[in-house]
Amino acid sequence: MNEVLNMDMVGLYNRLNRFINEVQKCQSANVSMTSTPDMTRIKSYLSTLRFLVEHIDADPHLDLPETSPQTYTLREAPVLLDLENENCVHLALLLSTARDEIVMSQSARMSTGFVIFDKTRFVASLTKAENYLANYVAMATPIDLPESSPRAPIQGKGLTGTGTS
Repeated sequence: MNEVLNMDMVGLYNRLNRFINEVQKCQSANVSMTSTPDMTRIKSYLSTLRFLVEHIDADPHLDLPETSPQTYTLREAPVLLDLENENCVHLALLLSTARDEIVMSQSARMSTGFVIFDKTRFVASLTKAENYLANYVAMATPIDLPESSPRAPIQGKGLTGTGTS
């Protein structure tokens, strides 16, 4: 899973990894509630992915007889963390599963673009994440968990401009 032939999938993969990191390092990750600013940011990540998928699909599929197939090495995927916030855990799982599905898909073997079935699967993953935020996180949380909190260690701060966390 560390290589693809599709340059469009590289960009999608990189953004998914970045958004997984953002979800895992957000302020809400250390508590059982998901803050309004974090919800807004997470919704914007999902919206960004929808726009990117539509751009990839609308963009011409390139005929690259001289350079395709070309292998693109993918960056290392972020490790999924055990977080206090189960909502963040679930969202990171949804995004990482969507990422893994797309890089193992038939689309990953094309030079650009999507096979329609892969796009449909990916968009369904985004819809599931959006529905989870709207129909569960916004409606059923926060919940009081005094006897089981804290359950997970502090996930740590984000990057500080030094390239290390």
